[in-house]
Amino acid sequence: MRLIFTWQAGQKLGKRYIHLLTTSLISTFLLLSPADINAQLLYKITRPDIPSASYVLGTHHLAPRTILDSLISLREVVDSTDIIIGELDMTVPKVATAMAMQSYMMAPSDSTLTKLYTPKQMAELDDKFNQYSPLPGVNLYALDNLRPMAVSNLVSVAMFMQTMPDYDPNFQIDSYLQEIYKENGKQIVALETPEYQAELLFTFQPLSVQAHSLAELLNNPDKAIEMTKTLNRAYLAQDIETLRSISLTEDTEPEFVEALVDKRNHAWLPAIVTSINASPCLIVCGALHLTGDNGVLNLLQQEGYIIAPVY
Repeated sequence: MRLIFTWQAGQKLGKRYIHLLTTSLISTFLLLSPADINAQLLYKITRPDIPSASYVLGTHHLAPRTILDSLISLREVVDSTDIIIGELDMTVPKVATAMAMQSYMMAPSDSTLTKLYTPKQMAELDDKFNQYSPLPGVNLYALDNLRPMAVSNLVSVAMFMQTMPDYDPNFQIDSYLQEIYKENGKQIVALETPEYQAELLFTFQPLSVQAHSLAELLNNPDKAIEMTKTLNRAYLAQDIETLRSISLTEDTEPEFVEALVDKRNHAWLPAIVTSINASPCLIVCGALHLTGDNGVLNLLQQEGYIIAPVY
């Protein structure tokens, strides 16, 4: 019964819910490594033996639509490229994406929320959860069979909507650009599947760690909201170094960071190289994937590509 209720709630939340289950949410947890390339969001990729340039754009899931106005070269980039490469194919119907992710969001029967927390803890967290409930009348007990990370995602959506007036859960740069390419009959290349991302996000960390993180979020919402606003300001200023410094202050497990950033970047590289060697492409991924020794930009440089910021 609880599983059915949770799925129905997810359907009612629509795009708001799905957007927090896609890759841009993962970017919230990413840690930046030191960068050798000047802070910027849009870069040109060239190599002497390839006739056409490709590009890479770093995104942030909370960025308002107005960020596009500051990327004055983006329209020309879109017009000059034949393929858009994204972490996911975000033109797939949202319900299909939710179905693919659903099983990874569910907790084992012996590790539901009411078993991860004491009755007193659960009652206290439920009281705080009600301020950020994703739907009227939905309390924490109703989501008992969700993994804590999935609940944290729902809470985050509500927090952002209540405290960040520019936040539009129905807008993401990634999906916006993919829709433009699709409408123009251009190709979309997905680097990952929803199942892979869901497994990584919802099952990599032990449930005890997820439960601690959810409790921290509910007990200290002002801290999470202020850090999110600071991250957003840094992104809008195209200040990747500040994004990095903020991320480095977070107590994130190194193994989780490696799984979220380094391993994924290396796994993406063969598909990216194949595509940009064949046709001019626009690569669109979370901004926190761009920098550092294992960042997309440095990995491409190691393959002989020339990387230059586009202003």
